Amino acid sequence: MPSYGSFGLSANPFAEERFDLPMVGREEDWARLKEVMVEQLKTRSARLSVVFGDYGMGKSFTLAKVQEFLMSGDPLLPRPAELFAVRFRTTEPMLPKNYAVDLFTRMMKQIGRERLTEVCSVALSVSAHFESTFANVVAGLAGGESIAWDWLIGRKLTSSQLQTHNLSYKVTDYSEIHSLFMNALQLFKSGGVDSLVMLMDELEFLLSLASRTKLLTILHEIQSLWDDYNQLPEAEKEKRCKTVFVFASSIGSWDKFLELAQDEKRKRGGGGTQTFLRRIPPNATVSLSPLGRKEIRELLIQRMDQYSTTRTKNTLSPFAEDYIELINRLSFGIPSKVLALSALVVEQAKIAPISAATAENILKEFGTLEEMSEVES
Repeated sequence: MPSYGSFGLSANPFAEERFDLPMVGREEDWARLKEVMVEQLKTRSARLSVVFGDYGMGKSFTLAKVQEFLMSGDPLLPRPAELFAVRFRTTEPMLPKNYAVDLFTRMMKQIGRERLTEVCSVALSVSAHFESTFANVVAGLAGGESIAWDWLIGRKLTSSQLQTHNLSYKVTDYSEIHSLFMNALQLFKSGGVDSLVMLMDELEFLLSLASRTKLLTILHEIQSLWDDYNQLPEAEKEKRCKTVFVFASSIGSWDKFLELAQDEKRKRGGGGTQTFLRRIPPNATVSLSPLGRKEIRELLIQRMDQYSTTRTKNTLSPFAEDYIELINRLSFGIPSKVLALSALVVEQAKIAPISAATAENILKEFGTLEEMSEVES
């Protein structure tokens, strides 16, 4: 069994993903991200931004921190009650039949029944008007009816249930989903929510799941939601909550999406998704930087402090100082590699301090150094 206790640790501090810890380093990246979000929330138009980073660079963690920032009540931002910030993977492990429907139901689940009930109650108090089916759902949810919540999150309802509650269509009816999004934005705005920020993680995951046709369909779906709002007359925009999309993607995957869209443009003409993807201005993109030696040291200490039992906090123990140089070289400053390699080392080491030589022998024994050499080559 690993000797974590002899190192003054309750468990392996590097073995699990933690989004509840502060961001280490990347002060310039983080300042830029906050600046982008503040600027995009000031306008009335739907906006787009993207966080670039290779696999393991911390895109998911960064989006979690963006969501936390948006809900923090920072004086530069609208009050948390005046915005929704929802974060999810771009898609689930299985591709949905209708992407926009799936996006809508996952958004509603993230916001949650309790918060949506509050919004519906406020909307009714100001006499907001919706088309009949959606109006019945709003009234039902405000009144505590479970059927209204089941309808919003796409659960299967019988014809009898739909008829009894005067619901003429279902969320899963693809022909209704775009008007349903517009109704939802109107509900949010009338319920006191001015902006909806959709943090869409792991965009590159789509490339491993979807065919070319499906990818283009998904991009078209996102573009349509964005265009539906931006093409409204100004008076109608004022009645609806503004949407901001924040994508997280590797640069390579983003380029593949652009190539795909460019190829479609050559075949079919017009702007298409290529125009949509290129609407993200350069000042609305942030590329995550690799961690430096100082930041790697801080990351290791931060993690170990969370699991400390008897070790002295804010120290590198049980690692020796020369471990930093080794892990910096082997990880290329990629946070996930720092953690994965350190997890293996602290799991296999027998005694402290764990020197660079000890760590290197452990990594060599498990074939990790050969993998690193291949990457460097």
